[in-house]
Amino acid sequence: MLGKLAATMLLVLSLEGMAEPATPASPDYSAGFQRLIDLGLPSLEGAEWWTTGGNNRTADNYELQELLQDLKGGGWKVQRDGKPAFLPLGGLEVVEMPTAPAGGGSLLGAIFGGGSKKPKAMDPVADANKLIETLADPEKGGSFRSQLEYRGTGALGPLLIFATQLHQSGHPSEANRLASQIFNLGLAPESIIDSAVNRLANRDLEKVGLAFKSSHDWVAYERDLKQLAARYPRGWEYLPAVKMLLPKLAKKVANTPPPKIVMPGLTLNPEAVAALEEVLTVPEQEVGQDAVEAYARENGYPVEALNPQIREMIRQQMSRSDSGSGGPWLIGDPPNASAKDPWSRLKRLGPEALPALAAVVADDTLTSAINSGGSSRSGRFSFGETGVSEADLAIAAYESMERPMTRGELACRFLRSTLPGEDRSEEDPEALAEAAVQFWKAHRGKSKLDLLLVFVTEGGESMKSTAMAKLAEWQDPAARTAFERLVLESDDATGYLSEVATYLKTHKATAKDFFVKYSAFLRSQLEGLDASELRSRSGYEVQQAGGVEPYLKKLSLFVGGESPRKLLRELAKAEKPDKQQIRSLAETILESSKDEFVPIFLEACVSAKSAETRSEFLGAIFTGTRERNQTDDEETDRKDLPVPASLIPGWTTLLKDDREIRDGTTVSYVTTYSMEQAYSRGTMDTFYQISQIDPDASRQLLKSRAEERLAAKPLTPVPDASKLPAGRLDELLKPLSSAKPEAVHELVEGWKLEEKCAYQDWLSEKENLPRIPASVLSARTILIAPKRSAKDAASTGNQDIAASLDLKAGTKLDFDRLVSTASKVASNVKDWSGLSLDASASPLNTGCVVSAVRVFDEKRGGKDDRSVRLVEEVLNSLQSSSGEEEGAVVIAWVDQERSSWKQVMWKVKAGKASPPSDEELQPLRMLFQSADQPDGSAPSLTLSALHRDDLEKLNKLRSNLGSSDE
Repeated sequence: MLGKLAATMLLVLSLEGMAEPATPASPDYSAGFQRLIDLGLPSLEGAEWWTTGGNNRTADNYELQELLQDLKGGGWKVQRDGKPAFLPLGGLEVVEMPTAPAGGGSLLGAIFGGGSKKPKAMDPVADANKLIETLADPEKGGSFRSQLEYRGTGALGPLLIFATQLHQSGHPSEANRLASQIFNLGLAPESIIDSAVNRLANRDLEKVGLAFKSSHDWVAYERDLKQLAARYPRGWEYLPAVKMLLPKLAKKVANTPPPKIVMPGLTLNPEAVAALEEVLTVPEQEVGQDAVEAYARENGYPVEALNPQIREMIRQQMSRSDSGSGGPWLIGDPPNASAKDPWSRLKRLGPEALPALAAVVADDTLTSAINSGGSSRSGRFSFGETGVSEADLAIAAYESMERPMTRGELACRFLRSTLPGEDRSEEDPEALAEAAVQFWKAHRGKSKLDLLLVFVTEGGESMKSTAMAKLAEWQDPAARTAFERLVLESDDATGYLSEVATYLKTHKATAKDFFVKYSAFLRSQLEGLDASELRSRSGYEVQQAGGVEPYLKKLSLFVGGESPRKLLRELAKAEKPDKQQIRSLAETILESSKDEFVPIFLEACVSAKSAETRSEFLGAIFTGTRERNQTDDEETDRKDLPVPASLIPGWTTLLKDDREIRDGTTVSYVTTYSMEQAYSRGTMDTFYQISQIDPDASRQLLKSRAEERLAAKPLTPVPDASKLPAGRLDELLKPLSSAKPEAVHELVEGWKLEEKCAYQDWLSEKENLPRIPASVLSARTILIAPKRSAKDAASTGNQDIAASLDLKAGTKLDFDRLVSTASKVASNVKDWSGLSLDASASPLNTGCVVSAVRVFDEKRGGKDDRSVRLVEEVLNSLQSSSGEEEGAVVIAWVDQERSSWKQVMWKVKAGKASPPSDEELQPLRMLFQSADQPDGSAPSLTLSALHRDDLEKLNKLRSNLGSSDE
């Protein structure tokens, strides 16, 4: 049956009459849809159309984002193995069901990844009609339409599959109408159908490949590929590649002996021949799931997020054949003797391996090494592209296909990675073999230094850089002489900036004479250039340092030419800190004299008179010690370090500096953070968590620990949620279950810090969401006063602004109350101009925090530009309007489904406010409806007001704030 389907699967048979339908009704494509379904579309029995819980624009449908951006849903909620799973729009593989993160966060936090994005059921018919309307309107999707002929039909395959999914799910009318609109976009219907079929075929090819990599069963692999070739006789981009592979597979299955490794006129190295023979018999190293999970943890990827696709990606990365080399192995350090794999053995032979490798470049015997599309030619052509020969398309597909590689391909890849030259990626095997033999004849027996010099003169830019870096690190006097000569005799003083820095770091004071000469060389080429010219000539390093002289001062630290203390003290004198140079020097001092880093930065910080300059130096200490701690031995991890006696006076001075830097942050507070980072291990993540839960408690604990350090007293322990007694969290949850919603927040506020941290960790586990007490869910939209420190009385006083709008603590903030508040402000927008009201979930999602400022009021306004930016939303709305509105009130929030801004506006014209329509308000209403769901939270939004008379005032305020931040 599959063969017959493959022969007739083009839906053209069911497209007759499409161009000129007899009636306005869409043709019936049921037969064509069924053919696609029979090719293996996932079942949609009992499926629901759902949002993605985040962004509907999946990576697979990136090109379609302009067409899909207005859809409410993003895929189908289906059941797999008794569990809910998610099938994206137009997708062929189910993935883990999306969930929303617990908790809330501010509006700006939501913009950058925070907030709650609750997945939920939507109407597939409404979304289908919206998509049909978009495709039918030539004014919509302009960017997509303008690029369609260049993109080809690849992006339309998912749309046709989505139409088929609609047919599967019981919506034939919408399915037919959508297919008609897709076929009316101007591209050949056959090519669109081919695109959908191509996706199905590639999915099946991936499954066959995974099965082979797991079993190494060549017979089954050949059988499966033959079946795919019969199943998909057209419309499949990899069909020519499969046809090229099958003859090689037939030889492998028949155990056809590989050709002997010989090179006429040459005696090959026996060890090299033995290693290349072993390539045919030794399977690639298998990587188990334990290793995959360990790799994920080491690279900061959560193990719980490892779906099968990501696991396989990591496994491939870890098991990739070493034949790619990763660099010119002829001049690299030889592998350790314990490495017994064939490629390590070849590397240890150096140039003596080249003739044997050249002898097998044309060998088409398959190995178990898997091609991952590494050739530069792969991907040059897209499926369905016109003007490209079938032969070139076949070669491109073969080179990009994930498949077993031949011994010849592996040898060519190994040679291309190391033979000097600009680019050998397009060189055919015969030419590559000849180049390898010629290089061997010319340079066999040469010393490592001689080989490095060959690569400097004959290699491409990357190889030259690698060779120079090797010379820079080598202690051999001849290598040092060669390095200095090559740098100073080059045409461009900036050609080896990083290598020169490495050379100076490696050889320190003994390189001082070279540094003097190099400094003169660099000045002769760069002095007098403006910033743009400097960037184009020298790249990032010199410009980042602030110019030629600051850059040379940095380098001088490596050779002892400049005193780090002197440089830092000069920077400390400034009223406005030179942030760029302070950070640049910090990096250099960490590299040149790590042990001196904290003492000399602390000394400079104490000498600074400006609070802002002190803060910048403390920030450099914080960053520098964080990076240092990350590279410390595991034995010292989590062990507190004592403060050296010589540094106690300096830290004491800074700890007593209560001058405010900005937003209530003082020099003293920054000092406590820097001390904690410098002398503790593994505590900063906990302090970050505490600062989100209880900022005052975090500040007080940091200060206590800093004072205890300076007094050499035992440190107050940092709360550790992991040490909470078993069952304690359950004890805490019981009172919440029976409490009234109005009492929930105060109950949680009475917990100890470690209990709050444990509860926050508990909330982050999605399996705990159904256990959240109903009273806690109801408490989320009850207003609570924000926690403020005693010194922040001005902001605390601003609670009366919210109270005057009937937004008092204990009040429930629902949709109706918010709309009523906006209407009240809009009715008197002149008096409320400059209002910025912010609502967001409390740290533990036990209430809704509302704060308000009047940005034009010096005593009641925000002390940074955050509040001003919120009102600026209204400014932008006014400036883009017709000019007749005298004012506006805007409620803005982040859409929980797509992480994009949404807003509604009350326009004020001739003293009368015009509210948004019910349709415009519906998204805001839905935002509130999700708040009491287990994975929901209090809405995160702003309400801002502005009168047109204050536009100039707002612009001036923004300008002043911007200049103060420079």
